[in-house]
This record gives sequence, structure tokens and C-alpha cells, in this order.
Amino acid sequence: MERYNIDEVQNCYNLAAQEYSAKFSDELEGKPFDRNLLTRFAKSAVPTGKYLDLGTATGHIADYLYKQGLKNITGVDIAEQALAVARLNYPYLKFENRNIFDTKLEDETIDGIVCFYGIVHFTYKEINRAIGEWKRILKPGGKALFSFHIGDDDSIRVEKFLDKENAKATWNNFRVERIVVLLNNNKIEYDEVIIRYPYINKEHPSKRCYIQFTKKRITFPKFRTLEKLDILHIRSEKDCKIDE
Repeated sequence: MERYNIDEVQNCYNLAAQEYSAKFSDELEGKPFDRNLLTRFAKSAVPTGKYLDLGTATGHIADYLYKQGLKNITGVDIAEQALAVARLNYPYLKFENRNIFDTKLEDETIDGIVCFYGIVHFTYKEINRAIGEWKRILKPGGKALFSFHIGDDDSIRVEKFLDKENAKATWNNFRVERIVVLLNNNKIEYDEVIIRYPYINKEHPSKRCYIQFTKKRITFPKFRTLEKLDILHIRSEKDCKIDE
């Protein structure tokens, strides 16, 4: 698996922004499973909440979520030219240039995160950082839904992405079990892990994985009824409970 090269990836999507938009803006029309997952995510959301589409590129996933009811959705990417195309395509949406594993956002300010294939250029090192960052910025009870290509830690090198000169990058395929280990390392329990086979002749012929997790709420024990003045102190982590 090749190392992540942020400058190369940024340049790739900047150069191929128009071609990417032309190829992928309507891709969900041929992917009913993906639409169903995104719709379910949107329908379970807090109506007034703040949501992010990470690795938005030219914005079609953010637009779909907006149309499913997430009116406060922001698309996030590192490729400014891709974001410029997104702003032209969807002028009613918000887009920001941020690194998805170092967003600079404040702690616990986001109600939900979607990241469809936004980690495909990463190695496990960057994915671990991204998961930790998502956990940091999510509010307790907030959800994250992300996806990736499944493989044996193999890579695909592309020198002319979408036939665009100098638009080069490496796509990595991941083992599901190793991604789950990264969740465990960040003390996150997944809500579900789903594997699907590719839609024939409609997308790259790889199996896909979709993982959703919820940032847990911390609850404290109830104060007991007292006849005399007494104070219940929380003395250790055993005295507080993590919701199951």
C-alpha cells in the first residue's frame, strides 16, 4: 500500500474537477443501495443539526443529503477547484476547504458526518487519524457513516485520472477487519458494518464496505435519596457508565 501524498491527491482533483463532476454528479441514480443508506441517515437526523459531507469533491453527495432534509449540510474537501465546481453546481449549499483528518473545528459541534469514499487515498495511519478526528468533533449521540473499497491492502495507481493529463493518484483497498480494529483503537463501537458487491457496468468492480457508528453519551449515576446530608462523589471511571 502506497503512502498518502496529500499534494498529489489535491492536484489530481483540482485538475480533473470538471471531468469528475460530469462523470459522478448523477451516479446515485444507478446505486439504489447507496441512496437508501443516505436517505436513512438523513431521515434519522436532528432537523436543526449541523452535518458534514467529508471528501465532497464536486458536491453530489452533499446535494443528495440536502434534498433528503439535511438543510444544514456543508461539503468539505481539500481541492479548491473541485469546490469551485461544487459551488457552481449547487449554489444553495455550503462548501469549505478543510482536511478531513484535521478539520480545525471545535470539539463536539457536529451532529453527523458522511464520508463516502473520502478515505480511499489514505493508508491506515490517516484513517486512524480521521476516525479520531470525527469522534472529537461529533456531539454525543452524533453519527458517522463512511465507505471504502475492500481489498487485501492492495493499491491501484492512476496516472491520468478521467483521462486528464497530470491528474495522478493512488487508490487503496482495505481489509474490513483492520478498519474495525481502528474503531476499537479509538474506543468506538460500530452500529453496523455492511458489505456489498459492485453494480455491474456502473462502477469500479470492487466490493464496498459501509460502516456507521454513534458517538456514545456519558451518563452519571443518579443521586440516591438521603435522610442526612451526604454527597456522592465520582471517584473513578468505574463510577460513570457508557451507554450501550
